[in-house]
Amino acid sequence: MTAVTLHTDLVPAHRGWRALLWMAPLTALWIVLNYAFPIIPASAMSTFAARLGIHVLIALGLWLSLERAELTPAQRRNAWLGVMIPAFAVPSSILLHVLSLRQLRRRSR
Repeated sequence: MTAVTLHTDLVPAHRGWRALLWMAPLTALWIVLNYAFPIIPASAMSTFAARLGIHVLIALGLWLSLERAELTPAQRRNAWLGVMIPAFAVPSSILLHVLSLRQLRRRSR
């Protein structure tokens, strides 16, 4: 069994926080849009935006964690796609299929 040591001087301390700093202006913009257009909270747009934001943060977190691993760029890309496609593309396509079937049933009535 081998042990891997990580020296703390190799990884900058504030690198992770810089990646999330762009969330503050986006949050402020979302709050302003909600107050400027009161129809947004009443529609499904707020739910869609929250889910999209969660998906983006999960994808970003996975990519940042794979950057720390000792992988080549091709291995990192393949690992990222290997997780992201089954996790997001397949459920999204199923959801879109169900919604299109629902719309077709409404039109046929």
